[in-house]
Amino acid sequence: MRSTLRSAALIDMRSDWFVEERRRCRDTSAGRIRLQVKPRGVNRAATISEPRLLLMLGAPRSFTTVVSSMLGQHPEMYALPETNLFTAADLAEWWQRSTQVQFRMTDGLRRAVAQLYFGEQTDGTIQRAAGWLWRRSTCSTGFILELLADQVRPRILIEKSPSTVHSEHWLRRTFEMFPRAKFLHLVRHPRAYGESVLKQLSKWRWRRREPPSWLFNLATFENNPVAGRVLQTTAVDPQKSWYALNMKICRFLTSIPDEQKLQVRGEDILVDPDSVLPRICNWLGVRVDASAIDAMKHPECSHYASYGPPSAPMGNDHLFLEDPFLRPVRAASQSLDGPLSWHAHGKGFTFETKELASRLGYE
Repeated sequence: MRSTLRSAALIDMRSDWFVEERRRCRDTSAGRIRLQVKPRGVNRAATISEPRLLLMLGAPRSFTTVVSSMLGQHPEMYALPETNLFTAADLAEWWQRSTQVQFRMTDGLRRAVAQLYFGEQTDGTIQRAAGWLWRRSTCSTGFILELLADQVRPRILIEKSPSTVHSEHWLRRTFEMFPRAKFLHLVRHPRAYGESVLKQLSKWRWRRREPPSWLFNLATFENNPVAGRVLQTTAVDPQKSWYALNMKICRFLTSIPDEQKLQVRGEDILVDPDSVLPRICNWLGVRVDASAIDAMKHPECSHYASYGPPSAPMGNDHLFLEDPFLRPVRAASQSLDGPLSWHAHGKGFTFETKELASRLGYE
């Protein structure tokens, strides 16, 4: 078998009759490299196509979980839980990073692999999913996402991990790996965002427990939300993280072709889905009939809309897992004027925050 594989590789490199069709991916369980080659003359575009991807970009606490779950109920789309794949170049780095963060970073991807490859989410299939991922530790994270996309073809695969937006390098990685993907920038009013962050922070304080550093960083934001994992005694002002993360997304999107990007206010989707969802569907080139729109009003039907088995319970925002239904009341109207509840001296938003919020459609 090994000599056959070596011969195939030599033919591919030295002969005009063969071209490589897929990237090499080392199978760590077999300890060998697999090559798939096809004779010249076969239409490469017909045999290899970049998966149909919708990459949702949004700061945490910006409706990304409920909106991605809504879109994932469209008959031509499928939404993943949070995979955090773009935070690493390959799975080995992804596994390593998971040991350095204060949240269950691997749950979402393990649940997705269990569901898509083994048909259900149980402790047994989660264990099999972990093995499936370990055997592909040398594969790029983009290749793993491509494998998941293959499992749901011809549907559009939706990836929405909020961790991606914390680094401009991670944002660039999305486009470098998938230059034909579409990008949906989901935004939330900075006041509602700030109140949501502080609500989560208060729950930890009420329990008299130190909040995880990712949440404290959202509340204080010392300009390094990823590496700054040490709790600091800093004044709470969540508008800083809202501004910094949305600015990162806006700067990144300037390099994306216009037809591949769309910015939507999350509040509009929750309050008026009948108007906003068809606009998103038209942009994506999928059905806009009444049955498809109605299906998207039921995010609770997602495979990932409840807690997973004990070995991988998370993968999505815990508030959504507890109450995954579409509730427009979560999107109450807010103003950019007036004092902020987290400022003791009646201060309002900074000029920079108000300017960016206005650009994003808020008043």
